[in-house]
Amino acid sequence: MMVARLLKDIEELVRIAEKLLSLNINKAISGKDENANNWTLMRQQIRNQAMQVLVQSQDPSKDKF
Repeated sequence: MMVARLLKDIEELVRIAEKLLSLNINKAISGKDENANNWTLMRQQIRNQAMQVLVQSQDPSKDKF
């Protein structure tokens, strides 16, 4: 449950960043498609990194910080 909540929160933050950082993107179709693909890749990378952190936090031998 905690993992799902964290992933949802991260996804919401990425959506906000995408909207703010995409305001001045060229309005051409190819520019929009490329931008969407870049953000999809960014979401996947962030999701993977967050999952790695969560998995490592469950290991009692690892430093929590």
